[in-house]
Amino acid sequence: MDNSATLDVSAGAALIRLAQAIRDTGYSFVTPTPATIARVNARPGAEWAADLRGVFGWSRPFRDDVLPTVILRAMQDAAVLADHPGGGHRSLVRLSTLGGELFLHSAYPTAAADAVFFGPDTY
Repeated sequence: MDNSATLDVSAGAALIRLAQAIRDTGYSFVTPTPATIARVNARPGAEWAADLRGVFGWSRPFRDDVLPTVILRAMQDAAVLADHPGGGHRSLVRLSTLGGELFLHSAYPTAAADAVFFGPDTY
C-alpha cells in the first residue's frame, strides 16, 4: 500500500481539526488585498501577532503564548507551523471567513506558483 495516500489523508484531517478549533473561537477575518496587508503589517506595533487574526489573517509571526495549546498542536499535526527567523513561529496557512464559512488558503505573501489566494476579488 502507498503510504503517501495515508499521509495526505492524515494531513487533511489535521487541517480540518485546525480549522474547527479556530472556528470554535468565533474567529472572523475578511482578507484584504496583498497591498493592504503589506501596509497594515508595516505599521509600528504590528510586527508580531497578538491574537488569532494576527496569526491567521494578517500572517504575522507569533510567540507560543499567543495561541491556545490545542491550536498549536493542530498546526504541528497539519505541518503548517514554521519557525520564524526572528524567533517564534509563523503559520503557513491563513483562514478567511465569508458567509459564515471558513476558508483555508496560503499565507501571505502569496508568491509561490501554487499559492491559493482568497481575497476581495473572490468575494
